[in-house]
Amino acid sequence: MSIEKNLKYIKEEYEAEVARLERLNNFIKSAEFEKATDEMQRELLLKKQKALAEYVSIIAEQIKYDMKKVQDQEFDVENYDEIEKSHFNKK
Repeated sequence: MSIEKNLKYIKEEYEAEVARLERLNNFIKSAEFEKATDEMQRELLLKKQKALAEYVSIIAEQIKYDMKKVQDQEFDVENYDEIEKSHFNKK
């Protein structure tokens, strides 16, 4: 799989996980969390929140790495003539 295609899937995963984390954060901030959940459930949800936040940060780090790799590939040329051909003489 090409890095560009992989990057597309990683970004989709990132967006989905960020949305999931946001929903969990909103629930943890709610009155329902404080009043209607027992101690064990609260503890589990807080652990889940921590793990999910770490996972989201890892995905973000992977996206940043892959973006740099794609950018480096775009400018990986042997000489200035190749740069001119590939970037300035496009029609």
